[in-house]
Amino acid sequence: MPKGIGDQISFSDNETNTSGRQRPEGLGEVSRGIVAPVVLFIVDVFVGSLLSVVLLFMQMGVAACSDLSVQCDYQLLYATLWITPIATLATAAGTITVLILQRRQRTAATWLVPALGLMAIVIAFIVAGTLLGVAIPV
Repeated sequence: MPKGIGDQISFSDNETNTSGRQRPEGLGEVSRGIVAPVVLFIVDVFVGSLLSVVLLFMQMGVAACSDLSVQCDYQLLYATLWITPIATLATAAGTITVLILQRRQRTAATWLVPALGLMAIVIAFIVAGTLLGVAIPV
């Protein structure tokens, strides 16, 4: 008996069709494991950039060093400038590397790399802010 247009055959995830081939994965199954890491990657880059700009504004306190009674550590001041951006770049590189290496097999732990990276960025900002306070004793 011929099948009409509305009579479509559907297969469950584990069933095979009559030719013995597996049903191809749908786009939803492939993209399901990549959404959380990509969203966290975007959040990492945004937060890292924002905190780097905040740290740059905090470094404007170097104007207090023009007073002769204040001794500033200029080398430490320069070093604190790069702590948060380096943490952001390391997090971005780590996330991209994990996404490339696990593009075929999405595991539940893929989101863990950008989440830990976000914590590393915030900790780097706190450390840089503390060192900035030491470099500019006001």
